[in-house]
Amino acid sequence: MRFPLPFVVGALTIVLVTGCAGGSRHGSTTTTSGKFPIVVTHPTVQTSGLTSPRARALHGSRIALLSPSQLGFMTSGSISCVWLPKRLTVLGPSAITIDMRVNGRADSCGSGAVVFPIAVKIDPRTIDVGRPLTVRLAYKVQTGGHTNQWNRTAVAPPFYVHGVPHQ
Repeated sequence: MRFPLPFVVGALTIVLVTGCAGGSRHGSTTTTSGKFPIVVTHPTVQTSGLTSPRARALHGSRIALLSPSQLGFMTSGSISCVWLPKRLTVLGPSAITIDMRVNGRADSCGSGAVVFPIAVKIDPRTIDVGRPLTVRLAYKVQTGGHTNQWNRTAVAPPFYVHGVPHQ
């Protein structure tokens, strides 16, 4: 049975918006009893419903702690490809690296990418939410037999300042 192209495109859009773009709702964690690094493979990602004032304030390269257990930043994607976290590594109480990967085949990504905020679940017991958090987003993609890599580093302000959530 063949489906008409508009139906297939619509169905893919719905899957992307509701499922694939949402990332994994379950993460697997490897901890080292307080020793660093702590690696979280397939971290839990939220791509919709980010309505806090902090999430609305995300733009450009801004990174922020949305809560003691959520780190927010901007990512991009199209109907066939979205940049999502593949692995999160807590290097210490004030440093995290997030490995970003395209969720589809990079050489078949369509045009028309959009930028949108996402939130990544973090364990507040592994970082100091009262200090600035240095976040390195590490991008890696393979296209046409070549691997391209680049990084973007930003500092999220502390979530708490003198015991009060930072505005």
